[in-house]
Amino acid sequence: MKNAKLLLCALAMLAFIGCDGKEPVGPGGKNTLAYTKWKLIGFFDVNENKLTEPVVAESCDNCYTLQFYDTTGCNGRAVKNSFRGYYRANYTYSTIEFVDSLSETLVEEPDEEANRYLADLQNVNAFELKDVELKLYYNNKKNYLLFKRRQ
Repeated sequence: MKNAKLLLCALAMLAFIGCDGKEPVGPGGKNTLAYTKWKLIGFFDVNENKLTEPVVAESCDNCYTLQFYDTTGCNGRAVKNSFRGYYRANYTYSTIEFVDSLSETLVEEPDEEANRYLADLQNVNAFELKDVELKLYYNNKKNYLLFKRRQ
């Protein structure tokens, strides 16, 4: 009887924290996208192990940004043009999708790099979130957008 109780307790604990020993983290947890701001560091190609930095990223503080302003809404900027939209994140499986399309407010015609940034965001389907680093994967995890958390 004592062994049966111990087994039930162990099974209950596994069910609570998950089989891999890690709790899925979501809204309200320590590793959530909600209420965070990010700055693009670069476009990363996994096969070539190569990071391509955006041309104006350092000289423009608000360029290539992404903000998750609640548990479903996001906005950001490429260079001069801004965008907004909605996202859906699954913290158990580390998947994310931008729902519908990100609507863009055009101030001027975007350049090739700004178009790439927005197109890559639209194709994102997975993420990896660490304290100050966010990777948004696309192209079957062959590429990702690398972001650094902003204060």
